[in-house]
Amino acid sequence: MNSTDEFRVVSWNVEHNGISNSGDDAKWHLAMDVLVELQPHVLLRQEITRGDMFGGRAIWAEAARLGGNGPAHTGLVSE
Repeated sequence: MNSTDEFRVVSWNVEHNGISNSGDDAKWHLAMDVLVELQPHVLLRQEITRGDMFGGRAIWAEAARLGGNGPAHTGLVSE
C-alpha cells in the first residue's frame, strides 16, 4: 500500500481539551504535536471541554494547526 491509498481516521479525547482550570494550554500543544505527526484525514473529537471559550477559538486554532479548514460541526456555537 502506498501513501495515496491511505486514509487515516483518528478518534481523540484530550481531558478538558488540554486546557487547565487556570488556562494553561501546555497539554493542548502536546496533543497538537502528536496529531500533526499522525496527519489524520478525519479527526473525531470528544470531551471538548472549554472549547467554546472565546467564541470557540480553541477549535479553530486546532483546525488551523492541523492544516484544516475548520470544524465541520462542533455543536458549540448557537446560530
